[in-house]
Amino acid sequence: MATREDTLRKQEKILLAAIKNNPHSSEILNAYKPLIMTRARLVDDLELKGEETFTLDKELFKKGVPLFGQNAFFRESDPFETVARALLPALREGFSSQFSVWDKFAGLIDAQTIRLYDFFKTFPTDGEDVLSRWAEMLDTDIRVTGFLMRAIARVVLEKRSRNHADVIKGLDWEKGYCPMCGAFPDITKHLEGSGQRWLHCPLCGHEWRFKRVVCPCCENDEQKTMSYFHVENRENESCFTCEKCKCYLITVTKVSDVTEYDPDIAVLSLAHLDVIMEDKGYSPIAECEWN
Repeated sequence: MATREDTLRKQEKILLAAIKNNPHSSEILNAYKPLIMTRARLVDDLELKGEETFTLDKELFKKGVPLFGQNAFFRESDPFETVARALLPALREGFSSQFSVWDKFAGLIDAQTIRLYDFFKTFPTDGEDVLSRWAEMLDTDIRVTGFLMRAIARVVLEKRSRNHADVIKGLDWEKGYCPMCGAFPDITKHLEGSGQRWLHCPLCGHEWRFKRVVCPCCENDEQKTMSYFHVENRENESCFTCEKCKCYLITVTKVSDVTEYDPDIAVLSLAHLDVIMEDKGYSPIAECEWN
């Protein structure tokens, strides 16, 4: 049985291979590398105190209400400050241009001037006012505080998603957004042999199976209005496009169960496709920092 260190070594190997094979994306991959590796350790070690049993109304689920939509996304007892402090060294290393922001942020949470639950208690419906206020305190842009909160949220939600994945195991889900948290996917993989299509959630890290001939964004199923854009000589990497909603989704094909594939690394490796698709007039199904 693989140990945590085996898993981390494998992930680092995937990252190094991605940097080598995608020199056009090496800058963004190198920036995110410390964050990805730190996050992997955190999710494995993190304990969510007072974790309650999640309830599921199967009828609501069938109608498209995800698990976290039927339960609390976050709880006041969640270790937001602990996660933030653990992520800060990775942010300082990977995003050094914001070094002063990370230092100010550390000081403000230590002084309890910033209380992170003030943002997370309103998630996912609100929080812009909190992010704006913190951005002013940190003398930065709201996009920076938003990025920081999403980095913290990913750790907590990925742990929570893993803890409660069995609640929805085996149940049908026909929506293009995540059955755990409701976020739209940032990348999809097509399994070699079976042709199964699996979507990946950038918010909680969950993956779920989805129909090949349906747009995850608008549920359009007219095949003639959907297609794939390929870059020359990169046949296994493409973008699914839908003409009805003008959205695209980064796609990796011919992925086998034993392939060393990581969705978070793959989507960063293919960030050049985001630029191409934007120039063509399409929008990403999931808006992330890199697109």
